[in-house]
Amino acid sequence: MLLSFGNWKVTVVYLRIIIFTFLLVTSPGNAANKMLTGVCFHPDRMSISATETLDLLKKYQFDSYRTDFRWREIEKKKGVYKIPYEKLQVIVDGSLKARITPIIILGSANPLYGDSKPVTEEQRIAFTHYVSWVVDQYPHTPIIYEIYNEWWNDDFKNNPESNDAISAKNYSELIKEVSQTIRMHNPNAIIIAGSLNPLSARHRNWFDYMIKDGVLNNIDGVSIHPYSKHSPDKDFSVIDLFEQHLTRMNSGKKVSLFITEMGYSNSLRGLLPPVVQESYTHQYFRLASERSYIKGLWWYSLTDEKSVNPYVSNFGLLDINGKEKDIAKGYLKWSKIDK
Repeated sequence: MLLSFGNWKVTVVYLRIIIFTFLLVTSPGNAANKMLTGVCFHPDRMSISATETLDLLKKYQFDSYRTDFRWREIEKKKGVYKIPYEKLQVIVDGSLKARITPIIILGSANPLYGDSKPVTEEQRIAFTHYVSWVVDQYPHTPIIYEIYNEWWNDDFKNNPESNDAISAKNYSELIKEVSQTIRMHNPNAIIIAGSLNPLSARHRNWFDYMIKDGVLNNIDGVSIHPYSKHSPDKDFSVIDLFEQHLTRMNSGKKVSLFITEMGYSNSLRGLLPPVVQESYTHQYFRLASERSYIKGLWWYSLTDEKSVNPYVSNFGLLDINGKEKDIAKGYLKWSKIDK
């Protein structure tokens, strides 16, 4: 598809690249390293208000964040869609005014359609209707949309590796349909998918099935969740090999990676002492920013959040009262010294 601008003609694909490059270069604080820097959070699990959340994003100079627009919460009656709570609406509207780019996760099952992941044609059609509605709320805006979060999770827990090809095929089919829907409703959107851990051989093999199915033709980048307690330099040596593998699988064309989750928990299960968490966080941001193929790093999470699982609850840069933890000190050391 060609678009004409006076004597200029550009394809929609190249237009998206131009927009995304502009987004990276003009985002506050990112002219030097050209990497989006953000955090993840669930507004409904945080004790702070929408205004306080926006203030923290500005205070720590984050130019992006990642949050959920869960299907089951947005469509509670068939064909009726609504932002589930005002706090989420206020955060997104306020961030766009402040030129802070959201990653909106499009996902979750919906009990109206069987309460399983959208794998049937009926479920995928209903899912794309929900996606259309969400994307229409922010037309012409270069928002980043991530298609589902950790699709592999339940499949890996409940099935042997022999089922991974089926899991990958189901996810690939959804990505193809959803990406077409997003492009139709907002050609300026950036689309990512995957949310796999490239440090795991099973994850890499699972994603290979999707690459062979052509999924890289439908997205602008691959999202990864390289959780680890190893040193960052060790992990990045594996991530480098993963990126090289993607390039080979993609006929030599570079593939952009988006680290949409990474973090350390200071619970007893987290195992890393506070001083090590501070050091590793600093190193992680530095090493990510040195790699041109990494387009962004979203730390999990902004604050400690309410959860029945102490491990999950304690990933915050800040504690539940907003006090800086050692992880935040590591980020600040990078943001003030290495940028």
